[in-house]
Amino acid sequence: MRNLKQEQVADELGMSAGNYGKIERGDISITISQLERLAEIFNITLAELVIDSQKQSEKSPAYGYVPYSEFQALVHDFRSLVSDVDMLKGYVLPKKKAASKVKP
Repeated sequence: MRNLKQEQVADELGMSAGNYGKIERGDISITISQLERLAEIFNITLAELVIDSQKQSEKSPAYGYVPYSEFQALVHDFRSLVSDVDMLKGYVLPKKKAASKVKP
């Protein structure tokens, strides 16, 4: 899109060209933050990146950053995790009360 070489994109993502190549081939997963950075690098929205990747992977299954269905699942899992963390923030377990002796 911007005529960047793999090495340049990898450098922008803070990873080796080899690992970036593995992401392109689908050998390893890409994180949400890396996807967001990739969209910034190409000056497109995350949705455009994912949708374009889905179209590309339909043409050539070995390429594309992450299949759209997997991206949706990742986003769902991420949101659930954030929700769980938010719920747990500031949560303090109550101290155990001494067992009271009950007279028969």
